[in-house]
Amino acid sequence: MFGFSDFYCGFNWAEANAKCEFPCPNGLDSSCPPKENGRPRKCIASAGCYARTRKVYWNGVISLAFDRDWHLSNNGIEVLDDSNNDNTVNQDVNIPKMSRQDETAFERLLLQYLAESPRLKGKLDISNVRASYSEYDRPCVQVAVDWNNDVFKRTSLDVEIQVVGEYIPIDSLSFTDEFMGNEIIDSINIEQGIQSFINSMKQSSLFFMALREIYAIDEESVVEVPSASPSMAPTRSFDQSLEVRIDPGPTGSYGLIFTVRTPKGGNTILLKGMQFVTLHEGILEYEVYSKLGTYQKFVGYTTQFDFIASGQVTGKGAKEYVRVLADDSIVENENTTEVLEYKGFTPVHVPGDGGQRTIFITITNRFKNEEGEAIPILFSYPLEGDNDGKKIYGKTTSNKALEIYEGDGVLSYPWVKNLEGPYYRRPRGFIGTFDYDRNPCAPVENFTDWPCPYVAPPKVTRRPTPSPTSRPTFPPMTMTPIASASPTARPTTNSPTTEKPVEMMLNDTALDGDSEMISNATLDTDSIEVGTETNNATPRNEISYILYGLASTLCWIPYL
Repeated sequence: MFGFSDFYCGFNWAEANAKCEFPCPNGLDSSCPPKENGRPRKCIASAGCYARTRKVYWNGVISLAFDRDWHLSNNGIEVLDDSNNDNTVNQDVNIPKMSRQDETAFERLLLQYLAESPRLKGKLDISNVRASYSEYDRPCVQVAVDWNNDVFKRTSLDVEIQVVGEYIPIDSLSFTDEFMGNEIIDSINIEQGIQSFINSMKQSSLFFMALREIYAIDEESVVEVPSASPSMAPTRSFDQSLEVRIDPGPTGSYGLIFTVRTPKGGNTILLKGMQFVTLHEGILEYEVYSKLGTYQKFVGYTTQFDFIASGQVTGKGAKEYVRVLADDSIVENENTTEVLEYKGFTPVHVPGDGGQRTIFITITNRFKNEEGEAIPILFSYPLEGDNDGKKIYGKTTSNKALEIYEGDGVLSYPWVKNLEGPYYRRPRGFIGTFDYDRNPCAPVENFTDWPCPYVAPPKVTRRPTPSPTSRPTFPPMTMTPIASASPTARPTTNSPTTEKPVEMMLNDTALDGDSEMISNATLDTDSIEVGTETNNATPRNEISYILYGLASTLCWIPYL
């Protein structure tokens, strides 16, 4: 669909930039299509197409099913011949995983297969496939396929991957992570052509020779994924699009001023681009202005607005959108030596929790249509016919993040300051799209202000050591035992030589009766006297060391 260079064919820069349809990576005019209506296209350098590429991501699991015995044998593991056992090898056998060379072959061949898949080719360019983690017969991966009917004993290598797709948004074309994910899953699970990928894998190395089947599942379908590393990109993009297509017979004029809002309780969002509609099928020049809040007291006062976009593009008629360019551009006027500098769309925020922003988009009078008249932006008639001429503005469309309202049609360029004069029509509805980031302040949620608050990056924690240390890093917190003489083997008298212990308090309360009193202090002694016999006991601090080591070993078992 597009090359790595930014050379594209067009009658001029504006047409090449607007369509981004015919790449000419070699820079030669001969690479462009034949003349159209007698007009040749040239290979335009720095057409501004490649800079507009957008990326979409899919994170999922590819399950590679092998003939178990064959796969073990290929990896130098002896297969036992046990006719009394359904399993010809112990399930605990540690099958070698992919080498880096095998992993590279897997990524390369999968990228080639997806790039040529009929479900993706011509829509998205698959620019990268990366494997991040793999494990045999992972119990937390539920693959939606019946393996019980297989004639071979299966073992599956479940590989976590990320696929990156790229595309240039043309007209109303906009793809999402979910769309690409569904197409990838269907390309692997449904398309008959997947057999060619399996054959290529089997021929790539001895490791894959026993490959029999392949199946793909989305990351959300994985039950409890024990990932070895963090994901490489968000699983769901925050970039979204909202389309307004109302009134099948729209009218229009130079421009339109209207408001967009966030719903009550909604996040602050960031508008990142927009498209509009015009009947004209030729070159036109546009300008876009914006300000926070309402516009009723500021119509015609351009200095009260932020200038956020301008450019030259090619109109495509009422059935196709025209995109406001995302990047700055420079155009040389063909009829004069004038050099025109244009501003790419500057992202602007809409405050959360019902916040408003005004958008004013207008066509200039630099170009005219074929009849020599002004080129209009199309907008709709009032949603409610009875509201014509009244300042009653209905909601044209909305979703959970953004609401778009009717506004006022502007019948002149430049616009005049008298909103009540003959140069405005109301209410009129915007027809087009807005691209926006639904949570520009991520990972902060439910933020309704601007700018985004600073969030300190998470501290990186070191992975635990592979085995417990032989001793605790600090001694058990026991009191130092009171020094005493070593006990004799037998008492030298028939009765103890020490006096009866002095009664002490337990929790500030004396025990009743003839019971011995126990202090709140830790009891540490090298012997316990019972009757006339003395039993040697393990010192308390040694017991603590033993228990600490046992507990540490148990905690480390999952990592061994």
